[in-house]
Formats: sequence, structure tokens, C-alpha cells
Amino acid sequence: MVDLSVNFAGLELKNPLVVASSDCVCDLAQIRRAEACGASAVILKAVFPPRSLALQSKLRIFIDPKERALHGGAGARRLSHEEGIELMKAAKKETGIRIGANIPFFKPEDADFAGKLATSMADAGADFIEVNMTPQLPTHVGIMQTADEFKAEPQAEWKRAGKLLSEMPSMTFEATRIIKQAVDIPVVTKVTPEGVDVVAVAMAVASAGGDGIDAIDSMGGAFKVDIFDGGKPKIPGARNSVLRVSGAPMKPYAQGIVARIAKAVRIPVMGTGGLMNWTDVVEMIMFGATTVSFCALLMIRGFEALVRIEKKLRIFMEEEDYKHVDDYRGLALKYVAPSTLDCDVIPCVARIDKEQCTGCRICLRPAHCLAITMENEVAVVNEAECLGCGTCSLLCPANAIAMIET
Repeated sequence: MVDLSVNFAGLELKNPLVVASSDCVCDLAQIRRAEACGASAVILKAVFPPRSLALQSKLRIFIDPKERALHGGAGARRLSHEEGIELMKAAKKETGIRIGANIPFFKPEDADFAGKLATSMADAGADFIEVNMTPQLPTHVGIMQTADEFKAEPQAEWKRAGKLLSEMPSMTFEATRIIKQAVDIPVVTKVTPEGVDVVAVAMAVASAGGDGIDAIDSMGGAFKVDIFDGGKPKIPGARNSVLRVSGAPMKPYAQGIVARIAKAVRIPVMGTGGLMNWTDVVEMIMFGATTVSFCALLMIRGFEALVRIEKKLRIFMEEEDYKHVDDYRGLALKYVAPSTLDCDVIPCVARIDKEQCTGCRICLRPAHCLAITMENEVAVVNEAECLGCGTCSLLCPANAIAMIET
């Protein structure tokens, strides 16, 4: 019998599946559904101060089910201080799921507010606090401003953004330290993925006594362009959009950040970004994540996707003879090299099964390959010219090419 339970940042969780702070966690009904579908924890949508322009925002995004991606963004629902506290109280009263509170940290001047808000959420029953350091991203600039502040100086937050990003490690240290001093529950810091040294930021979290790291939030990308309507964004109900992407395109980038952080610090990491199925979850855990969280998947497939993932995880662990999640956590890290010069390359060549080859010529297409030619409508490899890259074997529709170590 496999055991999916994990300990993340001092929290005992029944499995590693968490619902990320998102538009999927703004209402009690959503939290109930998440719990019913097997999530071990949810993180409430970010809580904002009164009069913030962000509180007037509504969800505006282009969801592409085929690409399993969310492109651009012209709005998202957020909770006020009062809404967050009331939702936390209601959810703790009516569900048994672990609940985190997402507290945005925008600039050092907001430290007192962030500390007081964290205390209020802890008093309301929060199991942990997520310190959100992502508002400094270009896609989030200005969301703390009130209408009066924006009118007074519309570009003020843009001017501040570069300076804030350059100071991110020290500011992350201070934010984590302040929240740790304010509450007696675990503190997890959500790191900014763009424009910063993520390892330096992670080390700042650890140095400040943070209990865990959440990596990463949505990142810069683009919106879907309507090429037949003057380049307008394909977002219903929005005239313009920030440059952003979430969902499947994020996965390799998020995995890389999680791997670098996991190799650098001892505190646990929540892997977030682009996870769309059970194999993505296993990969992220093998890259060092203790838990994983979901947003885009749930917006496209619903909370029921978690049921399928948990079932597949159990089958995988049984077939591979893993008793606990920790048995395969971090397995891929020993294969991560710091540079290509440190990589151990194995000499190999492509070998073609003449009986299997259909003469389709697809293996001749890769522009970097000079090794393959056709003889009597069968592909032939000049082994002296073969790079051993394996591209032809992956392209071959007849599975007629194998890579052989030499």
C-alpha cells in the first residue's frame, strides 16, 4: 500500500496536491469542491487592502484548451482584507482541508500592513501564510495603487519596478522575517521568477527562517494575437492585456527553477507552474519539489482533474515499488549539470532497421544532420558523420531508427 502523505513546511498533508492561490480559491464552494476532489490544501486568492484598484478587477484571460495554456491577462478577482478573513473563518469551520493565506508584499513601506494582515489571517484559522513576492513582476505592476494614486502619477509603479527587482533578495529576506515574527504558523514565500537570481532569493528565504518556498508564479509571455483584427488580444471583455502566460508552456521553466532552488537550500519547495497531469507531478517531485500546486489545469479541466492525478500517482508508485513520495523526490537532481562543459556525453550513433524503414525521408529533414542519405529508398547512416543527437530516431514514424552506444 503506497503512502502519498508528505510533510511540507511542518504541515502534515495527505498528499502533495495543493490548489494554488488563484481565481479557483475565492469562494467557499470552490474550497469544498477542492477538498472533495482530494486536494490536501488550498491557498486563498491574494488579500488586498481597502480601495486598491485590484479589488475592482474581474477575470479577463484567454484560455486555450488545446495548448493547455492561459495567455495574457487583463484582470483577475482578488479578495479584500475583510473578504479574506471571512472566507478563512467559514472554510475552517465547514471543511477539514489545510488552508493558506496569500499575503502580497509590495514594498518595504507596506511591511506593517503585511504583518498585521498575516496576524489577522492566522487568528482567523489559517494553517500557513504564503508571502507573495510576485507583485514586482511587470505583469503585476500597479495593482496595489488606489484610483487617486494612479491618477496622480500613472507611471509611478513602473518607475519603481526595476529598483524593486534589483533589491529582491534583501526585500524577500525582510518580508519573510517580518511575517515570521508576526505569526506562529508556517511561513512559505512565493518567489518572483523574472528579473532576479532565484537561487539568491531562495537563500534569502532560508536565511530569514522561512519554512518553505513556492516556485513559481505566472511569468512574462504574451497574449494571443488576432492576426485578422489588427493585432488585438484574443481576450473576451478586454481591450488590452499584459504580457503573461500560465499553464503548460511554463512547465520546463518552473521545473528548472525548482531544481536550482532544491539544490541550493534545505527548506522544502512547492513546485508550481504548468503541471497538467500526473507525469508532470512526478517530474516536478523528481526535480526536488515536496508538494505541487495547480491553477491553469483547474481552470481548464476542473477540480475533478485532481482525482485522476491522485489515482495515477498511486498506480505509478505501486508499479515502480515506491512506498512513499520521498522515495522518488529529488531523483533527477543528481543528473543536473551546472554547464554543458560538465556534461558526460556518451558516444552513440543512429542505426537503421532496413526491414522497418519505409523510405519516407522524414529523417533527412533536420537541418543540422549530414549523416543520413537514401539508397534504394532506404535510409542509410554514415556513422562517421553521425552526431548521435537522436533527432532522427524521435522523428521516425516507423520506429526504424535506434540509438546505439559505441
